[in-house]
Amino acid sequence: MAAKNSHDCTIVHGCSLGAFQAASLFFRHPHLFRKLVAFSRRYDLTMKVESFGDLFDGYCDDSVYFHTPAHFLPGLGSDWRLDRLRESDIVLTIGNADPFLDNNRYLSRLLGEKNIGHQLHVWDGRGHRAGAWRKMAALYI
Repeated sequence: MAAKNSHDCTIVHGCSLGAFQAASLFFRHPHLFRKLVAFSRRYDLTMKVESFGDLFDGYCDDSVYFHTPAHFLPGLGSDWRLDRLRESDIVLTIGNADPFLDNNRYLSRLLGEKNIGHQLHVWDGRGHRAGAWRKMAALYI
């Protein structure tokens, strides 16, 4: 990655499931990125919300645990990793009518409890749409 992009501010970004993947990568490897921008996602794929089910059907092992920010962040105690996260720019967005709003608020609370600075932007209506993502991208990336 560094060979392709030598800029010192590498951003990881995604929408919907891509936002989960971006967040999972960012929180596990904060030394590789300076910024996370995640649009309209839940950060616990085992959580059932509306018509969105547990994507693992109850299965959980270390791999699921350590790739799921809402699972591993509460127990994160590594000073090195926490220091890297505290130096980063984290932006989460979600619509106030989106089914994953509570999960975004939960992730925001977890980050706050770890003194990890971040922004949670709650948009009016449903933010889980391509048109909203284009507007969000212009503001937050």
